[in-house]
Amino acid sequence: MTDKLKGNGWQAKMGSLSYSRPEPDKDKAGNAHDASGLGAMTKLVEWMGSGVKLDSDSRGFWLLYELLTGSLTIRILMDDTPHAFGSLLLRLAGRSGADSELLPLLRLLEVCIIAYNTVHVLQNSTSVL
Repeated sequence: MTDKLKGNGWQAKMGSLSYSRPEPDKDKAGNAHDASGLGAMTKLVEWMGSGVKLDSDSRGFWLLYELLTGSLTIRILMDDTPHAFGSLLLRLAGRSGADSELLPLLRLLEVCIIAYNTVHVLQNSTSVL
């Protein structure tokens, strides 16, 4: 039997990864909000300092997945998209044993979301002809 049939493929890798979602930023009144500006830069520096690895708890596959899908909103500039932030981190992610199965999944997700957004924009644009 192959590894995939035994359950040792990408499904098993994904299921074995734990995830600690980043805590939301809080303003002076204690209200939670999405990280942006200096708060987002602080998170980026923290993540890059300790490394983004696909098989990591808090800075791995599931963090990148949430950013690429827009489930977690972190923006450096207000007009940034979480997808762009996720794409940047995906390109900078350290290589590990999880790459063989998980990296292609994230790259495919990245491209599919770009394609979907492009089609959506084209469908909603008005023709000048």
